[in-house]
Amino acid sequence: MGTVDRELFMQNGYLVLRDVVSSDELNQLRTSYEVLLDRQKEIWTAGRGPDDPPGGAWDSAPQPRVQLFSWDDQAGVQMVDESTINVVEFWLSEDIKGAAEQLLSMPVAASSEISLMCNPTFDYGPAPWHRDVHPIDMGPMASMQEALVEHGPTYVQWNVPLYDDDVLWVVPGSHARLNTDVEDRHLRKDPRVPLPGGVPVELAAGDAIVYINYILHWGSDYSTRAFRRTMTSGHTIFPSWSWQDLVFTHYMATESGALFEGWARRVEHLKATTERCLRAVLVGDRRGYLESLKVLHPVAGPKGQLQLTIWLCKAAMMLHLLKRSDYHDVPWDFRRRTEGRHGITLNWGPAFAERFTKREADTIWAHFNPLEDRLKAAAGEDYVPGYQSGPIPYYLEAMREPLALEELTACVLSSARLHPSE
Repeated sequence: MGTVDRELFMQNGYLVLRDVVSSDELNQLRTSYEVLLDRQKEIWTAGRGPDDPPGGAWDSAPQPRVQLFSWDDQAGVQMVDESTINVVEFWLSEDIKGAAEQLLSMPVAASSEISLMCNPTFDYGPAPWHRDVHPIDMGPMASMQEALVEHGPTYVQWNVPLYDDDVLWVVPGSHARLNTDVEDRHLRKDPRVPLPGGVPVELAAGDAIVYINYILHWGSDYSTRAFRRTMTSGHTIFPSWSWQDLVFTHYMATESGALFEGWARRVEHLKATTERCLRAVLVGDRRGYLESLKVLHPVAGPKGQLQLTIWLCKAAMMLHLLKRSDYHDVPWDFRRRTEGRHGITLNWGPAFAERFTKREADTIWAHFNPLEDRLKAAAGEDYVPGYQSGPIPYYLEAMREPLALEELTACVLSSARLHPSE
């Protein structure tokens, strides 16, 4: 892999790279993924509900996905072994990981979720246009875009088809701006038809698209029209979600396994730094807080540090929610985010909350209240088409009364407020 055009990537929000998979490797990946699909079908069948079809998600999902690593019960099925480890190692290649290292804001490109998108067994039709953003735990789009423009992405996403694929469409440049009025009108009228400015991404087998997840994109055809087997994954500077342990590295070459071991150490380092940030908030230590932000993301400027603070606010919210005695009364959309992990933000999962007492978690959350108030929709909820969300109690595009970093840290790191009750 030579030098990729980062300037063009930042301008358009995506790059198409041709022939990143050789014909021999393509055939090997096809074979391995059919093995993995058979294993995934066992999991889907075992996990189907009483009203589901015999094949479970295989027969009901508009876009069935083979997941190599999952938090859910896998019905005793081992997905990755010596016959399928090539699927993991593919994402470590110089053509893929090397490109990601050039595109990310830091030359750290840890593998994220690894899956395979398949065509459904029925004609579902097009999906809605969307950005891969859920503001409940990520914050408003505008602040993320400002951080992106300042220092570049912290996460990049890939589609690599094993067979020719023209399902994906994108709106070039939309990753770095909010929806236009024209786009909003079209999306409100019908989000499942081409958008003005949208272009199809025509990929031959073995080509790749790497893109910023903020971009407006569209799955234009989920049907039986074409046989679809498209690999998808991401690379992130904040690894967290894809692997619970490193057992699968026993099947890898030593240098490949060492990469995952290094990323696992980075995860622990990032968790410890996140804890230091939150404990600095707890005691009002502004210097310690800003120093810890620099450790989390050394090249982030004021916009990036502001976005990190928003993600820390969301982390504090999750700590508070997990400590509530009435946790099961919390709305499902919040619990779903709280019980997961997210390899894009600073959500390290429920076990991270064990580092804090209830009193500490509640006090940290109280410190973030001024920011939380700015993030909450004044009308009680907000809705903008083109996001992974319906109406929510937060602003989707821009916070009310934006804060500069200095003002924000002064609010968050002020002297301790009353310990909040539930």
